[in-house]
Amino acid sequence: MECAEAATALPGCVEGDLPEDVAAHLETCIHCQAEAVRYKRHARLMGTLADQYVEPPADLLESLLDSVIEDRKHRRSVRRKAAVGIGGLAIAAAGTAVGIVVHQRHKAATRGLVEIAGNVIDAIRPAGTSDLVAS
Repeated sequence: MECAEAATALPGCVEGDLPEDVAAHLETCIHCQAEAVRYKRHARLMGTLADQYVEPPADLLESLLDSVIEDRKHRRSVRRKAAVGIGGLAIAAAGTAVGIVVHQRHKAATRGLVEIAGNVIDAIRPAGTSDLVAS
């Protein structure tokens, strides 16, 4: 038997309830013997704790409630800051979109004005002349 297999059954050594193959392994393996000693020591310590009673501090409940209230305030503050940040991003995105639309309309209007100006020039230019001025 290997230590890994025996390890799963070693807690049973506290109660003296070990399978035969684990008990045989325990007789020859110093590592598992040390582990069994640790289990027995922990069980003994836990047994002594069962007889002790520790009085909680008088202000324990009040302290816990204060901590919960502070935690809630902190969470609200974090949520509020996140909402403001997201709102700022939304405003920036909307501003960018408006800027793009205005720019596109300006370009279209400018193109339209250039076209109108060209038509006006063509209308007032004497027949037979061209855009090139003779020098």
